[in-house]
Amino acid sequence: MKRTLLPLILLLGTLLLIPAIELPINAKRPVLTSFCTSLTTPDQPPLGHAFNLTFTCPGSPAFTAQQTTTGIPTYTLPTGYSALYVTGPITQPLTSGTPTSLPPGNYQYLAQYDGSPVGTLASFTITWSSR
Repeated sequence: MKRTLLPLILLLGTLLLIPAIELPINAKRPVLTSFCTSLTTPDQPPLGHAFNLTFTCPGSPAFTAQQTTTGIPTYTLPTGYSALYVTGPITQPLTSGTPTSLPPGNYQYLAQYDGSPVGTLASFTITWSSR
């Protein structure tokens, strides 16, 4: 019995003497950073005529992707809007609930007004989530 315990005791003693290995903890940074809670457009569409509206954060892009990422936008376009895009390093259409791949860079939103007689264009909310 002593012979089988001796190697076990030596092994445990050796493990206790090995210094602990410290691994760096990489805190997860958000990959999409928004710069304001309310976007504005300097464009005033001529109601009744199709028009593209760029939405920005005053003095900043609407959001930044720090690295290539895939996000899922969720939104509902009110009457008068026909499509929503992101524009920056690339320009691509967004579809609510569909994953969208974004390379690193600064982005703005571009909405298409369809020209319908709505009086005033309503606001809407966009949220992003990850897979």
